[in-house]
Amino acid sequence: MSSIALFAQESLIEALTPKSVVEKTTCFTNSNEMEILNYDNRLPMSAVIIVSHLGIDEKVNVGKRRLNNAKIFLSKERDPQYGRSLESIVVAEGDRSKDKGFVDFFVGGQLELRIFLPKNRDLLVQPCVGEPEQKECATKLQRLFYPCKKG
Repeated sequence: MSSIALFAQESLIEALTPKSVVEKTTCFTNSNEMEILNYDNRLPMSAVIIVSHLGIDEKVNVGKRRLNNAKIFLSKERDPQYGRSLESIVVAEGDRSKDKGFVDFFVGGQLELRIFLPKNRDLLVQPCVGEPEQKECATKLQRLFYPCKKG
């Protein structure tokens, strides 16, 4: 009986239709879509639920790293003026996907954004740590995000 419930849950998650989807992930695309999500849902400051779904054969720690980057990006730690309080951001690890890994963003019970990611890659966001043209881990802000964050 539990395997039927698990199958139904996996199918439901992948069947949800987000308002916006990022298929080809880049630091700038991810950041832009997350900025739009944050700005459009700022008043009233609704809670954001971020769920990371690992893809086939992805390392377990990748989901936690993606959640960290998403949470910090949307928070006052990165943007004191427009960021959310950490208490208004809920993160969770969801079921493993049958294909690529992805991160979902829910606001007000609605799936607003889904970002698909390459296997075992961090969710890259501005200040674009990990992009070849950027000087790696040079600032305090960059060190809040993976791959620069220690631990």
